[in-house]
Amino acid sequence: MSIPLQASALPMRVLILGMGWSGCVLAPHLQARGVHVVGTVRNPSSAPDDGLLRHQLHADSPPSPALLDEVAQADAVLCSVPPDAAGDPALRLLLPALRASPALRWVGYLSSTSVYADRAGGWVDERSAADATEAAGVQRLRAEAQWRALAEVRGIASAVFRLPGLYGPGRNALLQLSQGRARHVIRPGLAFNRLHVEDLAAVIIASMQRP
Repeated sequence: MSIPLQASALPMRVLILGMGWSGCVLAPHLQARGVHVVGTVRNPSSAPDDGLLRHQLHADSPPSPALLDEVAQADAVLCSVPPDAAGDPALRLLLPALRASPALRWVGYLSSTSVYADRAGGWVDERSAADATEAAGVQRLRAEAQWRALAEVRGIASAVFRLPGLYGPGRNALLQLSQGRARHVIRPGLAFNRLHVEDLAAVIIASMQRP
């Protein structure tokens, strides 16, 4: 999906917690619109050399002063850090700073369709109850609630994106087939839900523009 360069009301500074594949795809689109983007990773030394600034964020150590300064300046924060049993570990580490941030006006969380329980082949959409019983889905729901609670306390906009499997450059069925890694799944009535990573970037930008 193409993303129009004409933008209104985009944030000036975006902090991406957990700068993985989706964040690396999103960042250049934001930068092309003049948005300052920084991210966090567990180990900056293993991050790709793409010019993006990445701060270390690890559950075993407190956030650095440099990262806390980025939190204070960011008017939008997007989190893609996987949850644990207590919810979002990144949010726990940065919660005091996020509560105190003078600039923050939007938060987003990349969740998962695992928040929906098994429907035995039935369809699920945004109106369906998030009724997960498996641990992964319950943890996602807990993290969603924590981000929404922060937004409510701050009186700012929030968005939760419940993602299916992502595909895109370097990660798709044709590449898997050419590499001999493709699997042929035959199950009557089974439908796969996939989202292109560029489409995800477009949706996130639209949410930032029209919270």
